[in-house]
Amino acid sequence: MSLIGCRATAEFNVPVVTMSEVTYRALQAALRMRGEIVAVAADIDPATTKRLSAQWKEWDPGIPLAVLPCPHRSLVSTLVG
Repeated sequence: MSLIGCRATAEFNVPVVTMSEVTYRALQAALRMRGEIVAVAADIDPATTKRLSAQWKEWDPGIPLAVLPCPHRSLVSTLVG
């Protein structure tokens, strides 16, 4: 079975904790993969999440920021589970 000519679309979830150079570089790397990209933040602290969402909107990288509820305050279980 040949995979030549097949184009699978991958989804890349980029975890975002804060606006930083690391966030910028992670998004750049995901963009190079040519799939669907979603930045993902866990709502561990509502005030911090509100600030991050406002910064994201102001920056407007053209990539959506999905904020996931985090009832157990665990970043890993929220992003993986």
